[in-house]
Amino acid sequence: MHLQKIVCFFLLAFIFRNECIAQNHYWSQQYGAENTLLSGAVIAGVRDNSAMYYNPAGLGFIDVPKISVSATAYGVELVNLKNGAGTNLDLKSNKLVIYPQIASGSLVIKKKPKFKMVYGTLIRYRSALHFEQQNTMTYKVFKSLPTEGFYDARVEYDFNSTGNWLGAAFAYRINEHCAIGYSQFFSYLNLQYRQSLNITSDNKLRNTYFVSSNNSNLNFIINNINAIEKIGFSYEKKVKNKDSLSFKFGLTVTMPSLKIFSKSKVYQSIELNNLGDGTVSSLDTIKSVSSILNNSNSNIKTNYKEAAAIGLGMEFEGKKFRVCFAAEYFIAVKEYNLIKDNSLTAKRPVISNTPEYITDFMTVRQSNNHIVNVAIGAEYKFPDKIKKNDRVISWSILAGARTDFNNHDIRYKKVKEEKGSQEAFNPDNWRYLHFSLGASFDRKTDKLSFGIDYGLGITNRTLQAVNITEPDAQNYLLGIRQNTVIPKIHSISLVMGYTYKFNKTDKIINMRPL
Repeated sequence: MHLQKIVCFFLLAFIFRNECIAQNHYWSQQYGAENTLLSGAVIAGVRDNSAMYYNPAGLGFIDVPKISVSATAYGVELVNLKNGAGTNLDLKSNKLVIYPQIASGSLVIKKKPKFKMVYGTLIRYRSALHFEQQNTMTYKVFKSLPTEGFYDARVEYDFNSTGNWLGAAFAYRINEHCAIGYSQFFSYLNLQYRQSLNITSDNKLRNTYFVSSNNSNLNFIINNINAIEKIGFSYEKKVKNKDSLSFKFGLTVTMPSLKIFSKSKVYQSIELNNLGDGTVSSLDTIKSVSSILNNSNSNIKTNYKEAAAIGLGMEFEGKKFRVCFAAEYFIAVKEYNLIKDNSLTAKRPVISNTPEYITDFMTVRQSNNHIVNVAIGAEYKFPDKIKKNDRVISWSILAGARTDFNNHDIRYKKVKEEKGSQEAFNPDNWRYLHFSLGASFDRKTDKLSFGIDYGLGITNRTLQAVNITEPDAQNYLLGIRQNTVIPKIHSISLVMGYTYKFNKTDKIINMRPL
């Protein structure tokens, strides 16, 4: 393999780096423009470089080396969580991003034509969500007081992360009909979560005014590197007595991830003032129970797990049409420590210079539900057009639909919910249906595909992030969270992809088959 090939590939990967992902959904991101427009239903019939992800055995049927850049040129996600912060108080997040799906190259080895190799980098997940809301009103937070107080609440949530998979895939064509394959990926995850609650209430007890407050923050940054393996099998055969019709079958198994490295930072604080137990008998009983808990760690133990999965696919292809089906079962991940806090956190105020400590103040746990996603894709091929110099151009229309179900009930679960704290909010807790439509133009030397992928959130109701419209002093100036959130989710992406097919006479940057 020439050095220029490696330099060119990683230059492309660097130029088109992505800056965001989403881990609550396994099928949000698809690879290769044509595969995306078929909704990823290509486990059986994938025959391009993205086979390294869908089914590495599909590489066994590639005859020429290729280098491709397939990107979603523009993407926008419109999120409106109605009642997300309380009754008639919504949480909204609108993001416009530019990012690639995959950059890859493939090799055909002359001396062993049955053996194929692909190297590449892909964006496995993507997400950039920001929610903020505030509520100011007169409200009787302390039910035992005769008059209402002035209530002011401000909440903010940020969830940003990047997830890149870098690796290589190998395939061996056993015979005319069968091939096997193996992919080895190394995944890098950078996840940043921030939750901030700043809530105050001005109250009057007889002739004295006092301010009660609940200020809490939870911030963490996770950097994690995992190793992930995938094996695949692919079968292809012409249907008997119908030479123009072929049948394809694919099977894949993705192994559970193996942690290689992690380094993370966590900070959490809870400050309560003048709250007591929610009842008021005298000003002293209020002031005597103010408290602070805070801690941070810049090198805390973390572990992010990728789920194992089993995928199946079938495909039928004729002269004018192509229909493909795929399903993937993602195995549940039992609850585990995403972040493990082994430090001691002092309760304040410290009484008589004798600190009282609690453990696991910043420990966060996570689990994944088992889910099944399904997809269907279709392609209609128009008659070939012959241009000057006998150049043949083929073009087709592609369409697809797929599910993309949420794999979490609770995104982050703190082991210890200290008084005044709020359970970490799941920022991506809805189900998706995706629909795609586009076109593909294929020439002898290259192929261009483009179209639109649209996602619709279909979850009916979820739990509120926070309730700041019905606060109560006994609940530390927060209301009881209700299952009244109605997610209204829309995402749309412009998908573009280009693949260049090399031949023996190519001189472009000396990139020739081995």
